[in-house]
Amino acid sequence: MKVYRTQKLSIRRQHKTRSLSHFGVVLIILLSLFLVANRILLHRDKGDRLLRKINRYERRLQKDPTNIKACIKLGKIYFEKAGYENEIELFNKVIEFYRKALALSGNRLNGEIHYHLGVAYFKKGIDFYSEAKKHLELAARRGFNSEKLHIYLGHIYYKEGNRDKARSEYKKALSLSPDDINAKFNLAWMDRDKGKYDDAEVSFREILNQKNLNHDIHIKTRLTLGRIYYTKNRLEEATKEYKEVLRLEPRSIEAHYWLGNVYKKEGKKDLARLEFKKVLEIDPNYIEAKQQLERLR
Repeated sequence: MKVYRTQKLSIRRQHKTRSLSHFGVVLIILLSLFLVANRILLHRDKGDRLLRKINRYERRLQKDPTNIKACIKLGKIYFEKAGYENEIELFNKVIEFYRKALALSGNRLNGEIHYHLGVAYFKKGIDFYSEAKKHLELAARRGFNSEKLHIYLGHIYYKEGNRDKARSEYKKALSLSPDDINAKFNLAWMDRDKGKYDDAEVSFREILNQKNLNHDIHIKTRLTLGRIYYTKNRLEEATKEYKEVLRLEPRSIEAHYWLGNVYKKEGKKDLARLEFKKVLEIDPNYIEAKQQLERLR
């Protein structure tokens, strides 16, 4: 009887523990749903508020097409809206209203407006980088100064092949915001480009130690470290980086491809073939993976 009572108590405790565990899971799910719903409502409220402002200033512009203040306000509102919706059409609106304000003012607007214009052109893609550069440089000359301005200019100079100017801009961004992860990443990337692998490795390792690291930066950093280790023939460390990327993103083509290269370099041909085949399962047109498989026949 005593053994039976003990077993009964043990079963009750297990049921109670399971019930508490299930309750905890349900509570976490409900809390997550609440946070998502709250975020959606805040996003909608912000969108409605901006839409009311847009309607107000567009009415003013209809009454007086030469109203510079209304053009500037609309440019700023669309810039704010584009900041969290990130749609090209919104950046087109930014450009439309600011260009109108520039024409009405005889090009006598402040640096912030030229910064907004520069960002809008930048977001439209590489074909618009020359316009973006013109306005970003003008923003700087007119006294506007922010780490983001220098990051955008750094990107443009880098694309133009002007590495010295790009490095200078990224350093200016860091002087204004010492924790700016984009500036740190780009400076480390430029060290890797110049073959300064030891400096680049130290910088990328520091980036990985940052708290609340952006997912995309995290992935790019590990992929780049993998390439550095591959180049330096530190294949075990390269493998570790690529496997970590694949743990986070199992369909990463770059990680599968370079892990295949690591295995090939180690003489592990079967494992190399497996990785190159995985690349082709994700992207059947990946020419380099096809070539690598042919070489391994």
